[in-house]
Amino acid sequence: MGYVDNLEKLQAESLRASSDVFEVYIDSIGTEELREKYYGIMLNAAGDMEAAINSVYVSGIRGLAAEIRKHEKNYMLDGDESHVAAACESVSNFVEAFENSKVESEYVCDVRQASRVYKCALAALAAEDKKISDYSLKIEESACEMEPIAASIASTVLKRSESRGAVVEQARSFEL
Repeated sequence: MGYVDNLEKLQAESLRASSDVFEVYIDSIGTEELREKYYGIMLNAAGDMEAAINSVYVSGIRGLAAEIRKHEKNYMLDGDESHVAAACESVSNFVEAFENSKVESEYVCDVRQASRVYKCALAALAAEDKKISDYSLKIEESACEMEPIAASIASTVLKRSESRGAVVEQARSFEL
């Protein structure tokens, strides 16, 4: 049984308990007319409470938020762009859950705006990571190209140094 099921069960039990207690109270009042009046007031109040809860409650939203974060973290760990697409899909599901709920439209608009910002920021991050990866690859390729050139230069310098050393030795032998 999930979190939402527990909340719904608790809500139903609470309403039944309230109703039972209210029945005892109404029975103590005595008249059927008063009983109907107060029971109607109680039902309206319960409806108002449910509407208030529904105005801020979105079923399954915690799981959807966790799904977004999971894909985001997976991308950060391995840089696989498929996680970016999965995170964006999860964001769309998150927004859809708000749109299909009874949450006030103001909150739905806020979630839509935040989701656009999130998707743009994640796409920009992925684009920057791609640039960095491309530059890193170019640096690595350039370093690989420079290694044989540096080895060749070092070899040439060594040969020239040895040759100069021989010339110096030869010159010294003439000085005597």
